[in-house]
Parts: sequence; C-alpha cells; structure tokens
Amino acid sequence: MMIKVIDKERLQELLSQKGITKGSLKSAANISEAYADRILTGKVSPSPQVAKKICELLDVSFNDIFYVSHGVLGGTKMGDSLTGF
Repeated sequence: MMIKVIDKERLQELLSQKGITKGSLKSAANISEAYADRILTGKVSPSPQVAKKICELLDVSFNDIFYVSHGVLGGTKMGDSLTGF
C-alpha cells in the first residue's frame, strides 16, 4: 500500500494559500526539506503519519489530497482511504 498525492499542483496551491513553505512543512511534519520536496513532487509516498500531519496543517481531509495505491493494480481516488483521517 502506498499513499499518493492526487494532484500535485492542487497540493502546492493549498500550501501557498495557507502560506506554508517547504521549510514550515518540514518543521511541522518533522521531516527533512528533501523529503518534503519529494512528497510534493510525487517522487515518494508519505508515511501515514506524515500524510496525516499534512492534512492537519492544511485543514483538509485525507481524501482531498491523497489516495491509496495498492501496488500492481493501482489505486483509486474514490473509496480508498486510511482509517483515522
């Protein structure tokens, strides 16, 4: 199972609207700036904890910005979510 960003541009928009920089994202989520950059560009999947922290920071639900991919079969943007978000 991998967590993927639905729309990288939309995520960047939300961060910008909230005035959240990569630097403040890394501090709030307790991750490196390089890891934050790779999440934002879709090169790496965030852990459930980091995805949750990003959602809290942006005040959005998990399904607003992420979806769960199930490997070979791919993922769906509808219906696949993590419990507790």
